[in-house]
Amino acid sequence: MIALASVRALPRWARRFLVSLLIGWMCLMAALAALVLWPSAGAPHQTPSLPGLRLGATTPDFTLTDTGGTSVHLAALRGRRVLINFWSPTCPPCVTEMPLLERAWSEGRQVGLGAAPAVLGVVGTADSRATIAAFGRRVGARYPLLVDPVLQVSLLDYHVGVLPTSVVLDPRGRLVSVYFGPLTLPEMRRALGISR
Repeated sequence: MIALASVRALPRWARRFLVSLLIGWMCLMAALAALVLWPSAGAPHQTPSLPGLRLGATTPDFTLTDTGGTSVHLAALRGRRVLINFWSPTCPPCVTEMPLLERAWSEGRQVGLGAAPAVLGVVGTADSRATIAAFGRRVGARYPLLVDPVLQVSLLDYHVGVLPTSVVLDPRGRLVSVYFGPLTLPEMRRALGISR
């Protein structure tokens, strides 16, 4: 695996190419997983873990910058249920899922400020925050979109290999569930503990 320091040392065009190549690979893996794992529409797509992450274990902490330039620290969300959605603007199922995530996030905010579940969209891209912000506005996603420019969180910390992947954490920051592929609105509500 390429060391993070050596990736940062590459020229910007090379980093963009590398990130684009990795995102393309992740989209290809998502398509293959969809063909292999979900032959029917009713087949489950929940998995018990990701490589290196087990159910019940505390997940890696991270700090990423959202599209508005604000640093979001995962540990600061302790005490709340968190759904981390790993996505890409070049992944059609990811884009289709975003308005539903927005709706679930909006419904969850009605629970109350301190206890409201959180939705974080982590995008591994070398694109600027402004580009991702414009994309989020276009698809109607107002929940925090966090930019992971060298895939430190997506690939190295959380070992995400297919897009979209959603990771659900309990209020203590422990892994509750992992979903490969787009979630339905009822699945999002269950994951966030929103009763409807």
